[in-house]
Amino acid sequence: MRLLFLLAASSFLVSCAPHVAPTPEQAAARAAIDTVKPLPPIKALITVRNLSERDIMVGVRGPETQMISIPMKAKRTISLPPGTYKWAATAEKTETQVGNKAFEAGQQYVWDFNLD
Repeated sequence: MRLLFLLAASSFLVSCAPHVAPTPEQAAARAAIDTVKPLPPIKALITVRNLSERDIMVGVRGPETQMISIPMKAKRTISLPPGTYKWAATAEKTETQVGNKAFEAGQQYVWDFNLD
């Protein structure tokens, strides 16, 4: 019984304690902690390989647009947000190839081009 009385008395004293307003710095820190920020979208990782005997240019347009120059028999790794892209690939003295390609978030791809 005595323990119960002590607990009740201490709870009363704590609840009667004066409330001290936070400093502007503390309030800003609390707001930063309480702010929920969305995670950035996870991108697809794409290794673009040029199997040609000539340098090529590959362009993609969709949720993001990029132009990639790839020397002959070389590769480049890019990252793109998920989605469907229109693409075009070209090299000197060749016809431009075009198409559509979809990439999923967090996936890895190998994309080969041979424009010989």
